[in-house]
Amino acid sequence: MASQEVVSCPGCGKRYSVPPGVPPGQFQCQDCSAVVAYGAAPADAAPGTRPGHGGSARKHAKAAAAKRRMEREREEEDDRDRHGRAAPGPQHNPAYYLLGFVVLALLVFGMAFLHSKNKETQRKEREAEAAKEKAARDQKDAQMAVLRAAAAEADAQAKAEEEAKAKKERERLAAAAARRPTPPPPGGGIRAASRDGAVVSTGGGTVKYVENPPTGGNYGKTQSEILVMLKKDRSGVLTDLPHLPDTPFDQQGKIDTDVGLISNPNAGGEALQAEERLVKAGRAAIPRVLAIASRLDFSRYKNMMEARDQCVVAASVDRILREITGYTTPPRLQFTPEGRLDEYPVCIDEWYLWWLTTGYKRETFYKAPPEQETEEKL
Repeated sequence: MASQEVVSCPGCGKRYSVPPGVPPGQFQCQDCSAVVAYGAAPADAAPGTRPGHGGSARKHAKAAAAKRRMEREREEEDDRDRHGRAAPGPQHNPAYYLLGFVVLALLVFGMAFLHSKNKETQRKEREAEAAKEKAARDQKDAQMAVLRAAAAEADAQAKAEEEAKAKKERERLAAAAARRPTPPPPGGGIRAASRDGAVVSTGGGTVKYVENPPTGGNYGKTQSEILVMLKKDRSGVLTDLPHLPDTPFDQQGKIDTDVGLISNPNAGGEALQAEERLVKAGRAAIPRVLAIASRLDFSRYKNMMEARDQCVVAASVDRILREITGYTTPPRLQFTPEGRLDEYPVCIDEWYLWWLTTGYKRETFYKAPPEQETEEKL
């Protein structure tokens, strides 16, 4: 059996297969358009020449250019085939896949390491910031502790000074009381002026109060009536009492001036001197001193420190009344931060109860023997 004939294009070299049994002839190349002969050469072909070219140099140059063009186009087509088809190549080598996986794993590991390191850095920064804040708080607490200690020391010093001052005042009042004449026996009296300012004397050298008691208002009511009024309407009992009817006009002005001084908790030494003058004024000063207490309101305060000014004035009123009258039933008032605030209104109520029912008509304001103390305690 005859085999196929393989012929080559004389222009571009492209090879063609000719089936067996095909009579000799020629065809045009598909790439360069040159004439390709197959089978026996044509009888009219001259020796030494290539069919289809006629030995022309121009045709040879054209054929060479067409060959080069076809080679470029073939290379471009091969490149397109390599990139377009999934033909086996270096990029499909398993080693490249392994290398890519390793690179990716290294990248992931590196990113994880950097993230962990960043978190550790942030944690250390947070710990450092927390330690810094704690140090600042500790320093602030230490400063506050120093300030509290200084304040406590200052309070203690102020308290000691206040106690020393109160002790000195008690000693002064005690010394003043010791310098006063011996009180007369019960039934005697203290000096008092009549309406015209004359001092009235009785036999035996005893100076007795000329009875000229005040009238109107709550004067002369029984203790039970006053107690009921205090429970229903305290302000109806604690009123601004006027001067006694037998107090001279010039003395009234002096008493009012001194009452204004002891009403000021910041008067200092002037208030102490006013206390001495009011004690010397005696019975005539009592209603105006009580009038100070009627204006004190302790219901607005929660503790002694809040009501300090009110308590200082109330304690001054209590001292003056005790010095004048010798009456000891009301609770003694002396301002201290640890004292009881509820004792102050009770003490004032006691003084009003005693004065309106009993005190204003007594001939003497010196303390009577225990068996003669018949005033009812509030």
